[in-house]
Amino acid sequence: MAALQPDLPIDQTPRAARRRGASLRPSILPRIGSLALAAVCAAAGLAIVRAGGASERQFAAVAEWLAAARRDEPDAPGPLLHEAEFAALKLDYARAEAIYTAVLAKEPRNVVALNNLAWILAPQPESSAKALELIDRAVAEVGVTGELLDTRARVRIASKQFELAEKDLTEALTQEKTGLRMFHLALAKQAQTPPRKAESATAFRQAKERGLEAKGVHPADLPQFRVLDAESLRGPN
Repeated sequence: MAALQPDLPIDQTPRAARRRGASLRPSILPRIGSLALAAVCAAAGLAIVRAGGASERQFAAVAEWLAAARRDEPDAPGPLLHEAEFAALKLDYARAEAIYTAVLAKEPRNVVALNNLAWILAPQPESSAKALELIDRAVAEVGVTGELLDTRARVRIASKQFELAEKDLTEALTQEKTGLRMFHLALAKQAQTPPRKAESATAFRQAKERGLEAKGVHPADLPQFRVLDAESLRGPN
């Protein structure tokens, strides 16, 4: 369930984006604003916010640059996609959903918007059909990528299609073994009846070994993350 970023090619992973963002620091945000156009500032600011550690003042600065970029290019999808990602980073998923929906009204084949809207809807069982339709449209545009497989797997976990979810995750993990994909595999195994606890614990441990932190999962998955994390600290019974 990896959210794609509008300033990156479809085949770049969120992990690579975080590495890029980590090379920037919140302290340089004001200086960037005086040296570059609003769109460049907005993209750089988002990279910093993704990396973590931005203050409320810096969040406000990025919001201003995003607004300025949209004023400069009111009809372009890029500024809207940046605004949607910013809203998601602030956990304002209702706003992010509304923006992605607006982008798709203008550009129905926009893969970033298709995947990221599905990502927002993924944990909601009542939205599974819509989320799967969005992913199918994205796959029709760019083929089956690891990011799309991961998002689709999370949707299938919510709709209790565990066998299909594990199949998607197995294929996604052959492309790249990320912590988030391993976490979703742990979820798929834990959610079954009866739970496959040993396999889930192994997958979660591997997710943590690959750098997964609580901030990297969908907020709807945080309770299960904390349960699995507590169980991993206790160790096997």
